[in-house]
Amino acid sequence: MELAPCYQRIVYDLLRNEIKYIRCYAPLIKIKIMKIVTELKKQEASSDLNNDYRMMKRIKAGNYTMSVQGSTTHYCSPIQTEPIENYDCMELALFNKKGWLHITRSSVVKNFPRYNELLERADGVNSGAPVFGYVPMDLLDDLYVYLNGA
Repeated sequence: MELAPCYQRIVYDLLRNEIKYIRCYAPLIKIKIMKIVTELKKQEASSDLNNDYRMMKRIKAGNYTMSVQGSTTHYCSPIQTEPIENYDCMELALFNKKGWLHITRSSVVKNFPRYNELLERADGVNSGAPVFGYVPMDLLDDLYVYLNGA
């Protein structure tokens, strides 16, 4: 059985003894994701779950917007078009008023407590269109909450 990329990190942390109680870890994720799931579900009603491709609108997060995507064509798990609560990980892109946000150049994002975890998931971090693949839902939620308070 192959693990979703977002769970591979949990197993890696377990093996390094950084997580001691896996039974406590997973339920916390489900509790924490409610804020971003609530925002994403507002769009879900207007999307077609029978279509392979789905593109959701950006979510406002403070002075930024987050593009959080999940469908057969995105870096997500499962790689299917599903109801939002079924995803373990989703694809992310960040934008400011000027366009694509480059997190290595943003002092606000660099101060995000989980910045290094986000950076690990970056694809083309120095390109014109940086995208973050297989971002765990708890990390997305933490970023959403952080940006709303920044």
